[in-house]
Order: sequence, then structure tokens, then C-alpha cells
Amino acid sequence: LSHVRDLERELRACQEELQQVEDASSPSVTSHPAFLQIRKDVKAHLEALKVQLDDARELFAYEMSQGRYPTAKVSTQTSNENESEEDEDERPDLRPVMQQTVQRLWDRPYDCRLFTLQLLKNLSELDDQSLAMMCSCFSRYISEHAVPVA
Repeated sequence: LSHVRDLERELRACQEELQQVEDASSPSVTSHPAFLQIRKDVKAHLEALKVQLDDARELFAYEMSQGRYPTAKVSTQTSNENESEEDEDERPDLRPVMQQTVQRLWDRPYDCRLFTLQLLKNLSELDDQSLAMMCSCFSRYISEHAVPVA
């Protein structure tokens, strides 16, 4: 929740700052190529923040629907272990899907395998929240832009 709030504040501040700069600038300044480029870069940053905010909201909504409150996880190790065991019982086993996916990736040419391995290694080193955000963004990008393999 704090991540969502931080992103909302940052997005709002950037939007207000951009509006103030545009309002205070003369038409000759706003039509200058350098200003237009900077404005374009700022708008791209705003779009990226919006995507991050949407992803953070989705993640928060998912965690809320699962009864998880990441900011309130101050419990003993025993209750965490019980919680993990209960979660494992309630969720479907994803190992077969993961094994099939890795096998499909491993059947690719060597350079594809190498870059996939580097990506997976880097993802495995992220904290849980960052991993969820990166995977969500990457998944959305792939579903919108990628060409599927036959």
C-alpha cells in the first residue's frame, strides 16, 4: 500500500510540475525543439510511472483478495510456517508448468538460452515485491508486443 501511495504522490507531483512549467512558459519557449524534446521525455516518464502505479495497484488488489497484507506481516516464524503450509495446500502445483516452460526455453538456440538464463538469474536476485512488479510489467509488454513462436 505504501508503494502505491508513493507512486501516486510521485505521479501527481510530476504532473503538477509539468503543468506549472507549461503554464509559465511563453509560446516561443513551448514551441522550441529542445522544450518539445524535454516535454516528450517527461511525458514518457509519466507514462512509465502510470504503468508502475497500475501494476502496484493490481498487485495490492491481488494481495488483498488473497487475504495478505504485506505491511502487516509482523508474526512469529511458527505462524509464517503454518501460513506457508496452508498456502501450498490451497494453490495448484505450478511445478509441471514451470518445468514445461523451462524445457521450451531450453530447446531454443544457444544465444536465446544464454540470455534467458541471465534474465532468470537477475530475476531470482530481486526481492519478492520487485520480482512481482518486474514480471507483471514484462508479462504485459510481451502480451501486447511479442510475436508467438509457432
